[in-house]
Amino acid sequence: MAEETMRVEVAYAELREQLILELECPVDTTAAQAVELSGIRERFPGIDLKKTSWGCLARW
Repeated sequence: MAEETMRVEVAYAELREQLILELECPVDTTAAQAVELSGIRERFPGIDLKKTSWGCLARW
């Protein structure tokens, strides 16, 4: 049986650059896991996830 997935968008913005990445994740993926899976930290290596504000929005 195929694993159930959900579509997730990970967004990040700095003063001069913004990025939104779409990915398919297992339904039990946490926000922190989605950030890691997105690869956004490679694009913005200076992100400190412990000091960055987080937000989640869901649509059913």
